[in-house]
Amino acid sequence: MATTLKLHLAQLPPSPSPEKNLLRLERLLEKSSGEEADILVLPEMFMAFPQNGVTPYQLAITYGHDFTNGLTNLARQYSTAMVCGIWENVPGMEDKAANVAITVDSAGKIINRYQKIHLFDALGFNESRTVYAGNKLPQLFSIKGIICGMAICYDLRFPELFRHQALAGADVILVPAAWYDGENKMELWQTLLRARAIENTVYTAGVTFCQRPFTGHSAAFDPYGKTVAELGSEENIIAVEINKEQISRVRQKMPSLTHIRRDLTF
Repeated sequence: MATTLKLHLAQLPPSPSPEKNLLRLERLLEKSSGEEADILVLPEMFMAFPQNGVTPYQLAITYGHDFTNGLTNLARQYSTAMVCGIWENVPGMEDKAANVAITVDSAGKIINRYQKIHLFDALGFNESRTVYAGNKLPQLFSIKGIICGMAICYDLRFPELFRHQALAGADVILVPAAWYDGENKMELWQTLLRARAIENTVYTAGVTFCQRPFTGHSAAFDPYGKTVAELGSEENIIAVEINKEQISRVRQKMPSLTHIRRDLTF
C-alpha cells in the first residue's frame, strides 16, 4: 500500500487581527472537517499581517502566547495537524520579532519550529528592520510516514536550502509565504516552486495570501515538476496528495541526487 499524505493548502486574505484569525481558522476547520486532510498549511504571518504601524514585535509580545495556545487547542479539537506562520518574541530583541512557521500535530503538540533565515530586503522592502533572522536550518518532521521540510517565502530563492533538506531525506518541502504581487511575481513564484521540485526530485507545496498586495496562485508540484494543484487569485482551499511511490519512481528514472559531485561541491 502506498504511503501518502493529504495536504490542504489554505489560501486566505491577510488580516491584522490574531483573534479574528483564530476565529477564521475555526470556521475553516469546521467547514472542512469531513474532508480528511492529514495536515492544513496556512500562509506565512497568518497569525497577523502587520498594518497601521503595529510592528511584528508588538504582535508577538501582545498576542503570541495566546494565539499559539489557540492554535494548539484547535488542532486538538479537530484532530488536524497544521503548519502556521506566527510571530515570536526573541529574548533580548526589544524592537524585532521572529518570523516562524510552527507545525502542530493532530494532538495539539508543537512538533516543529522553523525561524525564517532569509529576510526580504529587496524590491523596496526591508524585512530585517522589524524581523530577526533565524540562524538554524529547518529540521525535518514526519506526518504519516511522509518526511516534511520547510521554507518560508523568500527562502524559495535559495536553492541550497532545499538541496540540504532533500539530501537529509525530505519527501515534500512546504513553503508558507506572503508573496507580494508585482511585475512577473506570480510567474516567479510558481517557477521557483517548480524548479525546487525538479532539481531535488521532491514535492513542493507553496501557500500564500490572496488579494492585494499578494499574488494568490498557491500551488504544488511533483518531483517531475508536474502541477498537482493550483489555485487562482481568490480565497480557496485545495487538496494535495503526496505519494512516496511517485518519488521513488521519479528517482529511479532520474537519480540526480546520487550524481552530485560532493568532492567538488558542498
